Amino acid sequence: MVRAAFLCTNFFIYTYMEAKMLEQNLVDYFEKSLKNHWNYKAFSNYQANTMKYSEVADRILFLHKLFEELGIKKQDKIALIGKNSINWALTYLATVTYGAVIVPILPDFQAADVHHIINHSGAILLFSEISKFEDLDCDAMANIKAVISLKDLSIMEASKSKNSISKKYITAEKTYLDS
Repeated sequence: MVRAAFLCTNFFIYTYMEAKMLEQNLVDYFEKSLKNHWNYKAFSNYQANTMKYSEVADRILFLHKLFEELGIKKQDKIALIGKNSINWALTYLATVTYGAVIVPILPDFQAADVHHIINHSGAILLFSEISKFEDLDCDAMANIKAVISLKDLSIMEASKSKNSISKKYITAEKTYLDS
């Protein structure tokens, strides 16, 4: 009995330490990649704009500031629904490197399924395409603090106190632009 408890405890400690190392290694890997390829092209939308690694780093920093201003903490859930795009990739990378948990949702799902996934996951922030957001009912997603557009990363909807969320978004944007 004691041996089983010891093995179980060791497994938990090892798994926890392994997860922490993986998390740190992943962030370090992204940081090194951004620095090593600073002036190279990183992402592009089909037949549209292209973004360099330096611009990716700037946008990730902006999203980190936004998460901070909105009170997002490590392990908070951030939902992401939309087609592949530069801003989809930026949101994914910013969420993971911030330490939050990404909840990717296929854009083909019906609104009721999206509501269920968001509520069941406990997501508190949603990034969405405008066309997909138009099908959603914000009242059906009680925990969502704000909905951010994947088109231009602007706030489309904010719960409770829209002015408070908008001010936090403006503060994050100003901090990002001033730095």
